Amino acid sequence: MAQGQTNIIFQTAFLGDLLLTIPLIRRLKKIDSESSLMLVCRPGFGDLFARLNLVDDVLELDKRNVTGLQEFRDRLAHHHIRYLISVHRSVRTALALRTVQAEHKLSYHQWWNRPFYDLRVPRDMRLPEALRVLSLLAPIDPDIRELVEQWSTNTEQNNLRLKSSILKWPKPIPDECHVRVAPNPAIAESVNNQLAHPFAVIAPSSQWSTKCWTEEGYRRLAELMAERGLNVYLVGTRDERDICDRISASVNHDVMRSANVEVRSLAGRFDLLHLHALMSQAQVVVANDSGPMHLAAVAGRPVVGIFGPTVLAQGYRPWSDQSAVIQTDLDCRPCGRHGHMKCPIGTHACMKNISAEMVMQAVEQLTNQLSL
Repeated sequence: MAQGQTNIIFQTAFLGDLLLTIPLIRRLKKIDSESSLMLVCRPGFGDLFARLNLVDDVLELDKRNVTGLQEFRDRLAHHHIRYLISVHRSVRTALALRTVQAEHKLSYHQWWNRPFYDLRVPRDMRLPEALRVLSLLAPIDPDIRELVEQWSTNTEQNNLRLKSSILKWPKPIPDECHVRVAPNPAIAESVNNQLAHPFAVIAPSSQWSTKCWTEEGYRRLAELMAERGLNVYLVGTRDERDICDRISASVNHDVMRSANVEVRSLAGRFDLLHLHALMSQAQVVVANDSGPMHLAAVAGRPVVGIFGPTVLAQGYRPWSDQSAVIQTDLDCRPCGRHGHMKCPIGTHACMKNISAEMVMQAVEQLTNQLSL
């Protein structure tokens, strides 16, 4: 590894956005294996990338902290930076990076950011986000444009405008573009010893309230899974314990006894690294359009995403060919990139119209297809 030569990927958005940078990380390491690779991300996310050996170094940054910004700049001053790639598109990010010295700074083309980045790439909204991010390497990787175009020829299917039914990714994602990462073997074994097999994982919460499917839907889904012999584990952060505990406590105990399975909340018990290991052993993961949905794709397991206020045309589908999306056809969708804390029209029909039977159908289609 060249002395002091570093490439930096700057992505301080939410967990799901960060996980979709994995194809970019892999490709950058391939085209410049002599340089070390540092990831700059939000606090709490870096350990996952470091301990899965995706990057050589991590710098966690809260851009709202002025002292933290100065420490960030001071630390980078000790590196000879070859490529600084900003996936994040905000003015605040551009200002934070303005004084950082690098041979080249790359980001998306925006009307205002020419003074900040010398290499800018159009952000093609027809592409899934994982390919949009990968396309940032086009100015320094002559093969990347052809690679992205090769695997995005069917843009109608990539981000299908149809807003209902079970929508599966139509073709295998190549090794150069996937997000799968094997779990740490020791951590996977320690997690495995705490669980009953076979099992499904449900992640019922989100930072955005309108992105959450109904608790009644998740309760009924857990029962349908139990009836089919699956143990069910509900996961989330410490702050999401209440919803996971409510759902697990409301499941009919007679169903669990009859099938000899358990439905249990594990919310708050696992960090991201252990949650990744947990998901890597699941028969299927069901989640809202949220970070855990993308983490399931990274874990390499079948994943069903439940979309309400967001739509596939925004590009944030689970990036896996073992995935399906459930959604309903409503003119009010989408109501924003992230949805809202409250439904703008007061109905939350985008989620209430989705039944547990619809989601279970998608689960069975995926698991039967993969002979799990």
